[in-house]
Amino acid sequence: MRVESGKFNVRGQRWCITCFPDGHDDENADWICVDLNLANSAAVGDVKARAKFNLLDQVGEPVSTYTRTDSIWTFSSTDRSWGHSKFIKRMVLVSSYLYNDCFRIRCDVTVVHEICTETTTDMKSLLAVPPTDMHCQFGAILESKLGADVTFMVSGEDFMAHRIGSAARSPVFMADLFTRSDERKGCDCCSG
Repeated sequence: MRVESGKFNVRGQRWCITCFPDGHDDENADWICVDLNLANSAAVGDVKARAKFNLLDQVGEPVSTYTRTDSIWTFSSTDRSWGHSKFIKRMVLVSSYLYNDCFRIRCDVTVVHEICTETTTDMKSLLAVPPTDMHCQFGAILESKLGADVTFMVSGEDFMAHRIGSAARSPVFMADLFTRSDERKGCDCCSG
């Protein structure tokens, strides 16, 4: 005996779930078996897909003990189904997971269209790596005083600087420049 779900679409393909309450054959007659089936009426060539089967509890949550995730399987016109011949023992299902003579299985299907690979030379042409002259770029910003946000007064002369650069180079400036203003004890060397 077999029970078939309604058909559903995933990425342009028709699918259904088949459940065998008495197993696929005599060898697994004590087990509930589940399969994912490619249900397209016409041949579509090979379809690569992955299935994740979950037995659901009474409130619809997955039962982790009865979760099965497959690797990618190739479905074709000659091999249209893939699944688990020993999904759950029938006695366990009946005693723990059967509600009003029913149980639910969720199946998440992922169809893989193409795995795109690029050669190393192709990737290099796609990625523009900036030159390794960051120190020069930072130097140019410091010299131009663009974004300067603190002024140091030394011997009556003002020097504009960047708070983050000053703090990175001096633990004293780090403590003074990045403490909340109401916690500052006062600093005669800078304002900002």
